[in-house]
Amino acid sequence: MKRLFFTMIAIFVSITVTANGQNHQPQYASAPQWAFGVPAYYRPATAFESYARGRADLIRAQAQYQFLISQAMKNAAEAERIRMENREKGVDTYFSMREKNRAHREAERNQRRLKYLQARQANEKNSLIATMGNPNSR
Repeated sequence: MKRLFFTMIAIFVSITVTANGQNHQPQYASAPQWAFGVPAYYRPATAFESYARGRADLIRAQAQYQFLISQAMKNAAEAERIRMENREKGVDTYFSMREKNRAHREAERNQRRLKYLQARQANEKNSLIATMGNPNSR
């Protein structure tokens, strides 16, 4: 009786699955899925294939690590070069501004000296006239 019951359930399940249009073919029989540029059929792997894939992934990861490290070192060298250029420009700018400031202060100092000398000459002239007296008033 149990045997008949399980047989009927198996037939019912197979009819239901077939009626829905589903087949019992495994997934790896379908079109390949692409992974890393190669077709990857989803099928059970052998122990050797799993080892080979793992080894290949390890080698690929090491190569990618080395590539990324070299890119980072190039970026660091470029950043250092740019930092040095900026520092050199900063020093040049500092000394240029210092020289302009010195020249500007020198020009102002010369103007003040000129005004002082002109005022002194005018004072000397006036005091000379005052000491000598006005010849027209005598």
